[in-house]
Amino acid sequence: MTVEHKDIWLRQFGGDHYDQPIQPTIFCYVNQLDVLESNIVKYVCRHKNKEKKKKGKGKQDIEKLIHYAQMILEMEYGEERQGAYRIPNDKGA
Repeated sequence: MTVEHKDIWLRQFGGDHYDQPIQPTIFCYVNQLDVLESNIVKYVCRHKNKEKKKKGKGKQDIEKLIHYAQMILEMEYGEERQGAYRIPNDKGA
């Protein structure tokens, strides 16, 4: 990473709820996480800071990460829930 591009990883738009030693985006990129897994990391990393700033927003982030985990269960492991939309995958589902 060049010096010119380093600053892009330090910028944040729209709040300071990611004020952490490592940015979730960098963690997700280095660990090659997909979008669902990355969203779980994002929400778990920011829920406490969001709750401090606005009551109920931290809880909402936890609810969001649970939703993403349920999507992973459905798509990767075929666990169906009543009324759930079944996503076709390459495993013949």
